[in-house]
Amino acid sequence: MLLRERGTVEATRAFDVSFFGLMGDWNALPPTLPWTMNEFQMSLGGSTFEIIDGMPLTGPAFPGLGPVEDPYITGTLTLRMVGCAGVRETTGVGTYANKVGSLCLNGTFTFDQNFSGQGVSNCTIVLHDPLQ
Repeated sequence: MLLRERGTVEATRAFDVSFFGLMGDWNALPPTLPWTMNEFQMSLGGSTFEIIDGMPLTGPAFPGLGPVEDPYITGTLTLRMVGCAGVRETTGVGTYANKVGSLCLNGTFTFDQNFSGQGVSNCTIVLHDPLQ
């Protein structure tokens, strides 16, 4: 069964220092850069999720694809990113109370010349009841 719902994510992306290379020549960077998230919380269907300890979000960003949009027009750079993590519902309420599963995202991170920015993603979540 496929459901399409809108939820919200509050998270802090965690980049290593190699991401500052995005402020220069993207061709000098490797085609992918690893990244993760800290302080993750997702709300969906009245349920609240967090990343499971030991199953952190891991994934690549793709500077090898180049910026998503022309920085000379927008004044910002946008980088395509993906990643997956193990998640669990933490409050025991809502449509997905007590479920566990995987979260995979496909999105972008847009940043300015001060490297402050915001991400947007489409997520796929596959959930189930944990075995007791």
